[in-house]
Amino acid sequence: MTAPNELPTRPTPSGPPAVDRILSATDFSAPARRAMQRAAVLARSTGLPLALWHALPRAAPWQRLMNDGDALPERMRVEAETLLTALAGELAARAGGPVAHRVDDGPAHRALAQALAALPGALLVLGARGAGFVRRRVLGSTAERVLRLSPTPVLVVRQAAHEPYRRVLVGVDGSASGERLARLAAQLAPQVRLILVHAVSLPFEGKLWIAGVGEATVAEYRRRARAEALTLLHETARAAGLSDADWEPRVGDGDPADVLAEQEQLLDADLVVVGRHAQGLAESWLLGSTPQHLLAEGGADLLVVSV
Repeated sequence: MTAPNELPTRPTPSGPPAVDRILSATDFSAPARRAMQRAAVLARSTGLPLALWHALPRAAPWQRLMNDGDALPERMRVEAETLLTALAGELAARAGGPVAHRVDDGPAHRALAQALAALPGALLVLGARGAGFVRRRVLGSTAERVLRLSPTPVLVVRQAAHEPYRRVLVGVDGSASGERLARLAAQLAPQVRLILVHAVSLPFEGKLWIAGVGEATVAEYRRRARAEALTLLHETARAAGLSDADWEPRVGDGDPADVLAEQEQLLDADLVVVGRHAQGLAESWLLGSTPQHLLAEGGADLLVVSV
């Protein structure tokens, strides 16, 4: 029987789980604490194990000039272990079980990449640093590198985690990745009726108007495109194992990033799920237009999945 303040949970879609554990990276800052709290809420609602992770920077050359420079790295490790142990204890009740923790050595993005390589089924949870930070560097040096390069899904947390996610948007772009995104969203928000969103863009509409094509013809062109979009959303939901009661479709006109941002605000969504497609050399510095736009302009938490 469902508790008074809890939403009913849908049956788990058939097939392997989208992720099998949660790893929350922390630098002990306030944004990282919000991320850890969200990770704990997710662990409780999904039953997934949770671990906290911290990178211990290597000793800088100037530290060797200190009288106790050789002992400093060990002191830093002990302090980090002590802090992680305390945080794990605090989060255990919210997570619904014990919380593990680990400390690795080296630059954060490299150490984290190595950790994730050994955990292919992990969901990585990071904290964002607010609008100014996001606009200045998309996400910042460490988080931005991790988001670009992580082979595992990355959840960027911006909102306080007072409760499980209540309104979840999933961006479906027509590729085979839509099923994976929907499955992951269903796993992380088992109480929620998902909203699958597809953006209809008519690349030749301007040329049709210039060519003198009638308004009725253009309207029919747009109607067919929207009908195809609805069919795509239904096929994606069916492939992800969602029943009709588990989701609803939304079709918008325009650029995918703009449509998702508009729907996020219109529906007051607290989580948006999008895919990140490889872009060759551009991947060395650019996340991709849709995730980048949502990170800079949106307010909901953002789950970015490499597809």
